[in-house]
Amino acid sequence: MAKKSLDDDDITLWKKVAETVTPIAREDFIIPEPLVSSSPVKPAISPKVKPAQPQAARPQVKKIQPSLLPADLDQKGYGGISRAAAKSMKSGQSGYTKKIDLHGSNLADAHRKLKSFVLSAAAEGHRHILVITGKGTANKGVIRTNLPIWLNEAPLSAHVIAYCQAQIKDGGAGAWYVNLRRRG
Repeated sequence: MAKKSLDDDDITLWKKVAETVTPIAREDFIIPEPLVSSSPVKPAISPKVKPAQPQAARPQVKKIQPSLLPADLDQKGYGGISRAAAKSMKSGQSGYTKKIDLHGSNLADAHRKLKSFVLSAAAEGHRHILVITGKGTANKGVIRTNLPIWLNEAPLSAHVIAYCQAQIKDGGAGAWYVNLRRRG
């Protein structure tokens, strides 16, 4: 897929969105391990962009306790599920009841689709879902890389218990099993 360069409208829109962002306090958020890359990372925003000015009346963001954040079963512990459930999930035996395919979408569209999908799946009572991201070049696709970050952000973190890479039969490195909390 060819990369699209940003036009003036895209850059203006990005600046407006960036001005509305409130950083999450470091002690209230688990930061995923950085990916090791052999190529240098280019900054996403030009150094000419002015930092956002603080606004007087920002809405209060509900803080999520780190212990309630979703567990990456490929990295640590079992989160809010039993060891047997984690083993079943990682082996692909728990079975998913709903899936979404995000590969081929741009980053913003994929994020929007994922939010909508997870929230509707949770509202419908699904417990196990499959999210197909695609692998990207050298298993470093942007959607694949951002999925764990998105699952750890509100509002998705309130619905997700745990996640892990899918088995080959379900997409392997290009897909993820996601375990949702019970409704109630």
